[in-house]
Amino acid sequence: MASNGDTERQFRVGKETICGLGSFHKTLDHNEFGEVDAEQFQTLVSATIGDTPFSAVGRFDDGTARLTNPQAGLAKDRLTNEPFNYEMPPAPAVLSSSTATEMAELYWMACLRDLSFTDFETSPVINDAAKEMDILFRKAVKDTSDVGHLRPGVDLPGSAKTLSKITSQNVFRMGLPGEEIGPLVSQFFVRDIQFGVQKIDQRLQPYKSEADYLTDFKSWLE
Repeated sequence: MASNGDTERQFRVGKETICGLGSFHKTLDHNEFGEVDAEQFQTLVSATIGDTPFSAVGRFDDGTARLTNPQAGLAKDRLTNEPFNYEMPPAPAVLSSSTATEMAELYWMACLRDLSFTDFETSPVINDAAKEMDILFRKAVKDTSDVGHLRPGVDLPGSAKTLSKITSQNVFRMGLPGEEIGPLVSQFFVRDIQFGVQKIDQRLQPYKSEADYLTDFKSWLE
């Protein structure tokens, strides 16, 4: 996978140099602001590409959650192509328009999490969300300076060259076939699943309505 540059990108915060923003660094040491230890982070990056043994990273057995199959990308396979021969587009860079747009979309989802799908068509708030997301997504698609920028027809509704207008019908969707009409819930999400001798009820008990979580720095950091 091509790099979006985030693992090498450094940020100056006061007199400190911060790295790893927008990248994975669970299990490593962090300071009181949730910023990762720079040396450990660079060792982890080196280990993921096979230049450094994972044993050099440390912390994995020191009372923290362990990584799940961290060396999967370095595996060998005798039956088919090896994992490192497969390609996928890089994620949007942490400072890109695409990342900012996706954050705005997540905040809109949070604000509207208690709104029923049946109210999407008539809700003025949904229309506000769709209008803002239409503007932001068009800006993100044009940000070709970011190698991982969002693409219509792949990440967003539309064809390979044209972004479909974001409306109350397709807001918060990827643009898969049929998603321009809705909002609808697939029958496969509400039917029971037979898993061997076990029957799984897919209906979910929602969180308490109008309750906000992680709204202060201490809660977020923990």
